[in-house]
Amino acid sequence: LLPNIEYVLENFPGTRITNTLWPNYATDAMIGLAEGETYEDYVKAYCERIVEELPAGAERWVGTDFYPYYVERFDGGLLSNLEVLQHYGKEVGADVYLYIQTMNSHKLNWRKPNRAELSLQYYTALAYGVKNIQMFCYQQPKQQGAGEYGYEDGEAMITDGFTTRWDDDGNLLPASYERTQIYYDVQSLNAEVLKMSEAYMDFEWKGVLTALGTKNRVRDDFSKLKYTLESFDGLASCTSEENMIVGCFRDGENNDGYLITNYGNPVDLRDSRVDLDFGDRTRAIVYKGGERYL
Repeated sequence: LLPNIEYVLENFPGTRITNTLWPNYATDAMIGLAEGETYEDYVKAYCERIVEELPAGAERWVGTDFYPYYVERFDGGLLSNLEVLQHYGKEVGADVYLYIQTMNSHKLNWRKPNRAELSLQYYTALAYGVKNIQMFCYQQPKQQGAGEYGYEDGEAMITDGFTTRWDDDGNLLPASYERTQIYYDVQSLNAEVLKMSEAYMDFEWKGVLTALGTKNRVRDDFSKLKYTLESFDGLASCTSEENMIVGCFRDGENNDGYLITNYGNPVDLRDSRVDLDFGDRTRAIVYKGGERYL
């Protein structure tokens, strides 16, 4: 790794480099954990030994790539992964970033996420105070033969222009850097998020509240969480028909901010009634679908 970094720094001065950690579903052998160590030990060690030792003035980031959508299931460990990154990242003054899943792979049993599934990843990340969202993958990787991971039979935001591929119905897919539906879904979500980015970046993340759905308690990913807030000043209560996460924020003028995410399964396409009690507050600036309301 180090010779590659030295090459980049020498030939591309000023380049910003990120070192992406394994997600929490990686095996102990992949992460290099010793007996008795946990994923938290891995993140803590990285923050203390790498991030904290960066020179003064250097950007501090900690992040991972987490791909939750499999053909037959959803990996709900995303929440616990994000809270661990935030917990130890805050201790060393690091912001959190996240790679989200924007492709499928037959060999890895990933399914292609639709817009609702992409949106869940975006807004879950934002509720956990993530400051940078990246995509895997923008351009379909070129493979020599089968490849270790089998990406050649998947579909990213842009086709790779090399590999002969077919869709699930046996139709030949274009091979000339074509934009896929995922490209346009990501484009629209980026535009949606950017509309509220100025407000979002003015607030400091304080933690997350969770609420089990009153109508649908299926897929409870909250039981493994250990750093969630028990309460937050300014929000007397919050209930939702579907499972919900509420990111809690505060700006320099002591204004509260909340990022509300419907954490019901996107494939169910269920709307959710949400009730929030802000006590004696009488007005709120609301962003929904990127649009601003008072």
